[in-house]
Amino acid sequence: MIALGAPKQELWLDEHQSEMEAAGVHFAMAVGGTLDMLAGVYRKAPRIVRSTGLEAVWRVLLDPKRIKRFPNPIRFLRVVFHSDRI
Repeated sequence: MIALGAPKQELWLDEHQSEMEAAGVHFAMAVGGTLDMLAGVYRKAPRIVRSTGLEAVWRVLLDPKRIKRFPNPIRFLRVVFHSDRI
């Protein structure tokens, strides 16, 4: 489990994938946001938000500084709102 926060944890996993595979690691998971919820820093999104795949938007609404973590915020919003899950 990697808990560095987005996007650091995803970049770290990508950068070290071959090393982990060579060491016999077959599964790695980024858990930064999960730890925030378990620690009570943020509350879980309502069920309707989770079921529509908009949890990332929920978290940005709770903490607008998070939008900086996305390399292209406009593309992020476009992808979210054009998702097949909505």
